[in-house]
Amino acid sequence: MSKFTSAGLVSFAKSKLGTAYVYGMKGAKLTEAKYNALKKQYGDLVWDSDRAKIGKICTDCSGLISWYTGTVRNSTSYKTTATKILPISQIAKAVPGCAVWRKGHIGVYIGNGEIIEARGSAYGVVKTKVSARDFTHFLWLRDIDYAAKGDAQKQPVAEAKFSYFPACNYSGVSIVDGLKSIGAESSYAYRKKIAAANGIGGYRGTARQNTQMLDLLKAGKLIKA
Repeated sequence: MSKFTSAGLVSFAKSKLGTAYVYGMKGAKLTEAKYNALKKQYGDLVWDSDRAKIGKICTDCSGLISWYTGTVRNSTSYKTTATKILPISQIAKAVPGCAVWRKGHIGVYIGNGEIIEARGSAYGVVKTKVSARDFTHFLWLRDIDYAAKGDAQKQPVAEAKFSYFPACNYSGVSIVDGLKSIGAESSYAYRKKIAAANGIGGYRGTARQNTQMLDLLKAGKLIKA
């Protein structure tokens, strides 16, 4: 079991409110050499105005979690290594210490509909509401123990698990044909239900929404409605 607990992550995140944000930082003092290296590596993701933060302890979004655990991951790898993933529409099933995620960004859920996130260079580490942000999923992180003795927040029971469509080898770009290739229903009404189950709100059958679902289907990570 990990020595890093969900309660510990929440406490740590709260203690870092107000920390400055610089892309690529993981909870260390920003030096001029480090700023120049990050600027060269990441370009415009590191703001020119971030130079004013030299001498301060800084982090980015994934760095807030890595800072606690000592295991450096980016937002994408936190999702790919997660032990459980649910759509943000089911956030009521989350426990404090879960991560909230969207492509390119991650934060820490602290309960009561609130999160702590290293939001960006203009904000730093702040507390926000899930309902006011655009996260698509929440995760149980591989590096965090959600059932540690004395931790009031337990990992969800089995009913929180979901069934997934089998991964398909379809090579095209149509979610309709992708579903048909595995013998699944592909009507618009059913696709709308699938979208909702996977945290894709306001489904209208757009190319972007269909591509999101197709990518999940091909990876074997599309939740059945």
